[in-house]
Amino acid sequence: MLDLVSASGAAVCLNNEITLVGATPNIHEVRALIEWADTQVNDNLFSTDSLPKLYPEALVFKDTARGLLLLRISKIRRYYILWFRPEVIQTVNWAGNPNESIQAQADGSLSLSPRKSFEQWQETVRLTSLPWEACELESAIASGLGTESRGTRGQGE
Repeated sequence: MLDLVSASGAAVCLNNEITLVGATPNIHEVRALIEWADTQVNDNLFSTDSLPKLYPEALVFKDTARGLLLLRISKIRRYYILWFRPEVIQTVNWAGNPNESIQAQADGSLSLSPRKSFEQWQETVRLTSLPWEACELESAIASGLGTESRGTRGQGE
């Protein structure tokens, strides 16, 4: 189940029964997440590689769920599968600090000017997981679990 979409954890919700597999938030956190995510679902699928940016409560379970893929199996019953991915801290190398080109003037206004240095500048990107690839979204749908409609919606990717 985890290999289907390269996830580190999953939750299967059949009405009010939730089964957790792998690295996941706890049952109470998953229940609250389902309530929120169900409002985000479009065509039975929702995905994000930066859950805390959309759902701030996810900061609590930062070690297990930075990325979320949710498949709504039924619109009539509360049947869902949620896949989770952990945070992947990335270092991005830039040719100079992009913030050095913005200068504050005496009157408080901001202006752009050329950077004086193009020394390598590194930025650490947090609060994201590996992005959900199109083939993984298609695998989730094609698994035979989401047969009511076929479509995807990605946010924060």
